[in-house]
Amino acid sequence: MARENAPNERDGLMSLPAFALCPSVSLPTAESLKQTLVAYVAQEAPNLTASYTSTVDEMGLEKHLGLHVIGDSAFARNLDLRHKLAALWASAPERHLQIAAYRARFWGGAPATSPDRVASFVATIETGERPTYEGIAAWSRIASAANPHESAIFNGRISFSLNALQLLSGAANAVMFPKLPCRDSLIKRVSGLLCRTRKSRAWERLPQEEVFPAYLQLLRMCALTLSGPLPMAQAEMVLFAMAKDLARRAEIKLSGGPSGLPNDNS
Repeated sequence: MARENAPNERDGLMSLPAFALCPSVSLPTAESLKQTLVAYVAQEAPNLTASYTSTVDEMGLEKHLGLHVIGDSAFARNLDLRHKLAALWASAPERHLQIAAYRARFWGGAPATSPDRVASFVATIETGERPTYEGIAAWSRIASAANPHESAIFNGRISFSLNALQLLSGAANAVMFPKLPCRDSLIKRVSGLLCRTRKSRAWERLPQEEVFPAYLQLLRMCALTLSGPLPMAQAEMVLFAMAKDLARRAEIKLSGGPSGLPNDNS
């Protein structure tokens, strides 16, 4: 016989607080996105050794920072790089500008980011604050170098993946992440299609100041389901690695074909 006044399992589930992504996103939309993303990342993270192909410029890394990375895949070498950048950031504050310049302007492929702007990003990040939204693809690389346990890169491929996943899931509630520059022609094309269909699907939108906190909140939820080092980085890397696959599927769906995702019920 159950103990008198003992809470049952259903009571415990009912008492769990709703997942709140950020002030501007409704609770149903936040919960839907969380469930979609957590399930997808858990599915794809074990495949990162094969799917993550972004290479580390090892000659540039040695030239600019004197670091060497190890690992038998692009995924492993990238994780090793993140560990070593974070260790260097923590141990050598006088080298923060060097690390930031490498991360934002050279490894990040954003040479147009001026040294003065990099310095302003570093000064803000060193205080524990977050730079303003402008330049997010560059400064999020610096923030992730400073602390890969609590921050992550946010760029055009990653933002696109968050939008495409929601489209492909057929969710009734969705939120549009901002369209950021991306050099891949397929992603650029499908991102434009997604933006044009947003109004017809009544997607919610994120104010600029809420984009990065919402993104990190989602990655934290994903990290709870992952094993191995730097789980937030792993979640970020899934979104980066799978962007082109998601773009192909989204383009098919937007043209009236099947998405290829099992949860597609739209």
